[in-house]
Amino acid sequence: MILQFVKTNIMSKKLKNFLTVFAIMISLLLIICIQNISSQLVSNVENQTKEYDLIVGKVGSNVGLALNSIFFYGVPEGNIDIAYLEKLENNKYVKKIVPIGMGDSYRGYKIIGTTPDYFSGDGFKLKEGKYIENECEVVLGSTIAKKGNMKIGDTFKSTHGLGGASDEEHEHEHEDFTYVVVGILEPTNTPNDTVLFTTIETLWHAHGLHHDEDEEHEHDEHDEEHEEEHEEEHEEEKISTHGKGGKEEEEHNSTELITALMIRAKDMSSQTMLYNDLSNDSNIQVIIPNQALREFLNYIKIFTVVITLIASVSVIISIVMLFITMLTSSIEQRKDTSILRALGANRKTIFIINICQMLILAIVGVILGCILSHIVIAIIGKYIVTNYGLYMSGLVFLKEEFIAMLITIVLALLAGIIPAMMVYKTDATKYLK
Repeated sequence: MILQFVKTNIMSKKLKNFLTVFAIMISLLLIICIQNISSQLVSNVENQTKEYDLIVGKVGSNVGLALNSIFFYGVPEGNIDIAYLEKLENNKYVKKIVPIGMGDSYRGYKIIGTTPDYFSGDGFKLKEGKYIENECEVVLGSTIAKKGNMKIGDTFKSTHGLGGASDEEHEHEHEDFTYVVVGILEPTNTPNDTVLFTTIETLWHAHGLHHDEDEEHEHDEHDEEHEEEHEEEHEEEKISTHGKGGKEEEEHNSTELITALMIRAKDMSSQTMLYNDLSNDSNIQVIIPNQALREFLNYIKIFTVVITLIASVSVIISIVMLFITMLTSSIEQRKDTSILRALGANRKTIFIINICQMLILAIVGVILGCILSHIVIAIIGKYIVTNYGLYMSGLVFLKEEFIAMLITIVLALLAGIIPAMMVYKTDATKYLK
């Protein structure tokens, strides 16, 4: 009987109740989406910075260097001298050092020049093929292999630059360098899924630059002619300075091809010694990745707090709307309540009917908000995974969102007590005259 009366009361005010449920749903959606997405982004960023203790690169933004080197996001500030790699390779404090080179792309996806040591971390596993060993060999991230329908043995030519492959950019294709796919990575749920890897030497030679001067004499005259053409083509547009105005320095040619050095120190004291030593060089900047990205994470957290506060105010407004709806309903339904009392329903039953009505509306709004929020997270997550390689799932549930749902329901119940008490105290005979 109670549920039947509750249903009748809810259906009698369809529009008001729908708007109340909708307001609760949207408010919860904002809270859950912001909290969940922020938490997953922060977790991904922190996990990505664990592999390397230091990053050495061109003087510029600390956050920019970290995002560019670890997440391959944005355009590099510039490049550093190959001499730093040679110097640090035999440094007693260094456990692992990996060079990163950028400048070319394929269909808008960045081609990263590096060494086989890059794949020595625990996060890498080949789906098929092998890792890069020789020039013009390429290992594909899982997303690129899937979207491009590429397989082992496929060949392609790269585009000079880090942007998309427009008709204009096709004019800058490296016609003399044909890449061949030798390996495909298993999904790593990291930015490594959205890039192509080749040897650092491949990028050097693609732009007519060489690590050793003697290496130039090993090429025949035909190769030298091609190199001269490449040098003229890229005289003002070096490998990692697209969009930066083509900053130039009178350095050895190969310096233009080291975007960053990723360093793993032997221990904490070694990290400190390396950092202090490299920080004295004004031509480079050295950063500790997790510290550099704290600034970025702080922006995310501040944004999360602001949006959460706004959404919380929206929840309170929704509860107030629900309270007003129930209050007006209780006033309008005094005669119906009196009839129920006359038919034998006691005060406790009337009180429960009104509380249940409030509770059902709140629960429906909360459940719909939870379901819709995770659908939105899944859609956003798919976009982020595809374009940035950062894993985000709509199936991740945080304790904070359950707390928010519980608080919303409790507030709804508290807001429903006053209208319920008004009905509870209704004089059954007063409205039957």
